[in-house]
Amino acid sequence: MRPHNVFDTFNGRSGLLPFGALAAVLDTDAPAWLTTDKDSFDQAYIYHHATAKEISRYAEILLEGDPSHPTGRDDVYNWTDDSLKALMEMFWIHYGDNIERIRTVLTAQYAPLDNYNMTETRTPNLTETTQTKSNVRTSGSNKVYGFNSSTAVPATESQADTVTQGADADNQSKRTNTGTEKLERSGNIGVTTSQQMALSELSLRAEHEFEEYLFVFLDQIMTCGAYTHGVTDFQIIH
Repeated sequence: MRPHNVFDTFNGRSGLLPFGALAAVLDTDAPAWLTTDKDSFDQAYIYHHATAKEISRYAEILLEGDPSHPTGRDDVYNWTDDSLKALMEMFWIHYGDNIERIRTVLTAQYAPLDNYNMTETRTPNLTETTQTKSNVRTSGSNKVYGFNSSTAVPATESQADTVTQGADADNQSKRTNTGTEKLERSGNIGVTTSQQMALSELSLRAEHEFEEYLFVFLDQIMTCGAYTHGVTDFQIIH
């Protein structure tokens, strides 16, 4: 029994499909990509990726597809939403962390023709205090009286500027530097040509699709391996 045979019947009664069941299991913890694209993933997995694969014995048993079913037919599956949720919960426990890490790598934002990227960030948050001092001019003179005179006349006279510090409120100022200073450097430092980096980027995008990683992980519990053999060896292909 192949996935599309099973899920055609299952979906006919408005049951959940694999990634829809996973979203229901994770509920509010479901990643945004799953919540948004679960229906597309279900269609692509069932009707494209796994169309020629057989349902695994493990999935049959867990999803109540045991050949000992009361109907006496081994192609009748009494699946329920709860049993499919249990299967997908097991899938996420085993492979969820790897899946999220792979998606992080494949969706990272970067300049594909740059092989050098450095960012320095400095947050000074400094307070500078400046004190000003006021100039005060002082002057004075000595006076003497002449013989038989009632009017004093200057004998000596002086004038000078002295520096005195006034009150803080009058002559102190503060300046605070806040915020963040950022310095960024990026580009090609010459260890690899731009053409080589372009070819590597194209190869990465052509050979590594997130969807394929996701489906291969699901194959491990949902489907059987396809056995092929040559003269001297056997190979299991998922």
